Amino acid sequence: MNPATDHQRRLQAVLDFAAECDFEREHTLQVTKLALDIFDQLRDPLGMDDEDRETLQFGSLLHDIGWIEGQRKHHKTALRMIQGAEQLGLDARHRELVAAVARYHRKALPADNHAHFAALDPADKRKVCILAGILRIADGLDRTHCDVVEKIDCELRDDELTLYCQTHQPADAELAAAMKKGDLLAGVLQREVSLVVVSV
Repeated sequence: MNPATDHQRRLQAVLDFAAECDFEREHTLQVTKLALDIFDQLRDPLGMDDEDRETLQFGSLLHDIGWIEGQRKHHKTALRMIQGAEQLGLDARHRELVAAVARYHRKALPADNHAHFAALDPADKRKVCILAGILRIADGLDRTHCDVVEKIDCELRDDELTLYCQTHQPADAELAAAMKKGDLLAGVLQREVSLVVVSV
């Protein structure tokens, strides 16, 4: 089979599922764009691959589907819904990774007292922490749902990851939210995460 065709088929299934859950399309697509923007610049130095990119893309597209049952604990609702979504055409392991990335876009960080996370092998735990860490920041960078951030340039150094965020209007709320949600990525990378706004 053609890998690109297979990806498009899975992507369409994810988008169809998100639509069934009445997702907020504009916010979701913006968050996904920003998350992939960050991933593509960190991919090589972090040793990530195409499957990791797809996991992040699908987790980003589905991160808010739990709102269909209300705002409270919608991240946990998303986890449960994705875990049971066999229509996505993902094998069980891949579906668990996507579900975990979506679940950890807010609130508690991954921990071994969470059964679904504890069941992952160490390599997959690290993947989830990196990908969910990226998603948390991307979600923060659309805090007002106004597509304020247009582009992100990443600079990865031995002790720090700096994200230069190009914006077309003030982004105080976005910056504050992204800084607050940068804890997971900072921890797994063992680097300080900083954000700089660059007006365009």
